[in-house]
Parts: sequence; C-alpha cells; structure tokens
Amino acid sequence: MKFPDFVIIGGMKCGTTVLWHNLNKHPGINMCKNWEDPKIASTEIRFWNNGAPHKTWNKGIDWYKGLFIGDCCGEKSANYIEEPMTMKRMAKHMPDVKLVLNVRNPVDRAYSEYQMHHRKLSKPFDMSLARQRGYLCRGSYYLQIMNSVMKFFPKKSLYIVIQERMKEDTNRELNKLCDFLGVEHHDMVVKETTSEVATNRTLDLNEDGKIKNYKVWSSKYEPMSSEIRNDLLQYYKKHNEKLFGFLRYKIEEWEENK
Repeated sequence: MKFPDFVIIGGMKCGTTVLWHNLNKHPGINMCKNWEDPKIASTEIRFWNNGAPHKTWNKGIDWYKGLFIGDCCGEKSANYIEEPMTMKRMAKHMPDVKLVLNVRNPVDRAYSEYQMHHRKLSKPFDMSLARQRGYLCRGSYYLQIMNSVMKFFPKKSLYIVIQERMKEDTNRELNKLCDFLGVEHHDMVVKETTSEVATNRTLDLNEDGKIKNYKVWSSKYEPMSSEIRNDLLQYYKKHNEKLFGFLRYKIEEWEENK
C-alpha cells in the first residue's frame, strides 16, 4: 500500500477529467479510478474532503492507500480545493505529495459551472449571477485557492495547468507536467474528453435514491451576452492581476482584446 505520488485538486470545470484520461494513457502513470460509488464520477475519489455525502473518509487511510499501485500513481478530485480541511488533512498524511491545479479563463469557468448546475432548470445566467455571484465566481479566485494550499504545502509542490494552453498543444503541456511528476515524456494520441456529470441530480434517480446513470455532455450551449461577459471581465481584472504577479508571468490567453 502507498499514498499517491500526486493529486489533481481542481479546479472544477477546468479540464480535470480530460487531464485524468490523458495522464492515464501514459505507460508510467497509474490513475486511480472509483469503482465503488455510482454516485461519484468514475475519475473521482473524494477521500480527503470526506466525499460528502458518501463518507469515503470514514473508510480510513489504509483503504485509501490500498487504491494505489505502481511507481507513479495519482488521483483526481476536482472539489478538493473547496473545503479548508482538505489541504490540512493531506499535509498531515502526505507532506511530500505533488499537487496539480488546473486553471481556466475565470469568466468561462464560472459560466461553465452555471451550465453544469442550471442547464436543466431554464434559469437565465444573469439571474443566477445576480443571486449567486459569490458562489459561481469563487471557483475562479485562483490566487486565493493557491494561498489556501500554501498554508500547508510549499510552493514547489504545486503545479499549475492552464487549460487554454493544454488545448492548444496537449502533448507539449503534458510533457511539461511529466517533468514535474518525474516521469519520462510520452507522446500520446489525445482525444478530447468532456466532464462526467450526473444526468440530473434531483430527478433522474432510482427508487432507492441512487442516480441512474452518468453521461458525457457533448452539446454546446449558447454563449453569454457581451454585456455580462464584459461585466465579469472587469470583475475578475484585479483578481487576475494579483494572480499574474504571484505567478510572475501573465496568462495571455485570458486577454480578450489582444
């Protein structure tokens, strides 16, 4: 039994499922898969944050360590960054683990999360944004997320994956990540994979309350209005400037009018 060598900790709607599948194609990497709980996407373990409401934490450390086999093992749970206790727990038991954080244009990430939660409810984005701006936007406060991680881990333990660059040249970015993980480069035949999500978490249930099935959403949704997009661009401007200062480089792909 062993702890994983690395963990993809988020962010939600930033391409973590795609990254899981692409890393799993590497012959030197073994990505842990959830085989037990049909309510959780197969690429998610959700151990360190208790996997609520599934209580995977209660299964114990030995259960978790028993999931990992091989020289370089990893797991992914995109919501690890949402709860403060998660990093504290991980640091206590895995102080040397490598952490991977996916980031994406914060405006696009917030809109994608809205689509995930509300696309079945016909609730306009502007209405959701007016009522739930803090909730929809908090997942894009990347510097705040990084600071919460570095309360318990050194900066060198954290690797940032920029989704736009991963889409532009996947093998280039994967091989840079391989350097961080300490495995050999491996050119992979990459296929775009979309997120695994429940068909409908409130309605599509069996009689015992279990979700019937998961599906991959491949359909496109309507773009947000230019007015709302400009509003969000201004909203995130200061957040992004502080992030770029911390990273010591600018993510040019996030600039709208280059």
